Amino acid sequence: MNIRKILCFSVIILIVLCASLFYVFQKHKRTNMLVIGYGQSLMTGMEGWPALTTHSEVDNAFMIGDSVRPDSRRSQHYKPVGNYVRPLTSTVQQVNDSSKLVSPEYVSKLKRGAINEGEDPIVGAVTAFSGFRISFFESLFGMNAGVSGSDILQISKGSGYYKRFTDAVKIFNAVSISEKREPVVSSIVFMQGEMNYMPTYKNAPQDYDRYLFALKKLHKNMLSDAVSITKQKDKPLFFMYQTGGSFSRDTNDLSVGMAQLDFSNKNDGVYMVGPTYQYPDKGGHLGPNGYRWFGVQIAKVMHQVIDKGVNWKPLQPLSVSLSNDKVVVRYGVPYPPLKFTEAYVKYDPVMYDDKGFTLYDSNGRVDISSVEITAQDEITITPVHKITGPAKLFYADKTYHNGNGNVSDQ
Repeated sequence: MNIRKILCFSVIILIVLCASLFYVFQKHKRTNMLVIGYGQSLMTGMEGWPALTTHSEVDNAFMIGDSVRPDSRRSQHYKPVGNYVRPLTSTVQQVNDSSKLVSPEYVSKLKRGAINEGEDPIVGAVTAFSGFRISFFESLFGMNAGVSGSDILQISKGSGYYKRFTDAVKIFNAVSISEKREPVVSSIVFMQGEMNYMPTYKNAPQDYDRYLFALKKLHKNMLSDAVSITKQKDKPLFFMYQTGGSFSRDTNDLSVGMAQLDFSNKNDGVYMVGPTYQYPDKGGHLGPNGYRWFGVQIAKVMHQVIDKGVNWKPLQPLSVSLSNDKVVVRYGVPYPPLKFTEAYVKYDPVMYDDKGFTLYDSNGRVDISSVEITAQDEITITPVHKITGPAKLFYADKTYHNGNGNVSDQ
């Protein structure tokens, strides 16, 4: 074969390759995928200073403006801090004027308990999730429409704060269209419930049934409105946290946390990520590393669900029984075997003797002599004396463990 034939053959291959690449790029729509946070102060990153993710760690994660949060903590509308697309990073904003970002020097002078919003779960989640994925056709966006100090009704449709969510989706939609990209609200991350354990007004839902009803309604409206705005084909997925830690309350038998877990178990497209008591905190609100750490956990669950098609269920008890005067708890364990891991009380790792369990019978609280892992999915609790009458078992209760516990998987 002479040189001319070789050159002609090479040109033909190049033309075919270019045509194939052109076809692939035309067939696959270039998409902007939004992960949007909603809820209250743990979502917005209250006390999450100093910001840790100050430089973009991936090439494919973005935000609209200079922060994932809007220019006001309490406004009923979502207005970005600037209107251009930039790489996703964390920022610290002034408390009374969130349109102003503060410098590291400013942050270094903040006093303990300052409520400035900083590192938040959305930046950690979108950054880590982007790192799990390789796609030439997708750009990931993070936005945070949460508002601190609000119970579930105050952020539901019909309240003023709900516009923060719809405004954010509309802004994302407009930016995507201007870039000639398809807008898709991929995931809603919901972190709320604290103010329903300790409401500031009389009619806030505190019991299981009322909170569950409000959660169902909010979830339905958020999915419907997101689809209506973007015209996307599929509904967004819904990733949740379970209210706990120092915000938990034993009144009504941990009603909010139980409603959240049951809602995630019984509804398609809803996934419980887990609680936050295992992350470093500042006495309730997480510290910056706690927010980022939990954000990565959100990303891990998103990766399991979106990329691997796993029907994710978190570590949770499946049954409780009494056998030979011992309490036996069987678990659903995503990554067996069970193990005991320290919980964080502020920045101190704590291992409780009873691992976070509290047992009651008809005579009151029953002391526990031992808590043991007796199978890869089983824990056996031995009380100091025989249980009398009806019994009730708490895990991560407020009264004796401040909402913390030590049960984990691998």
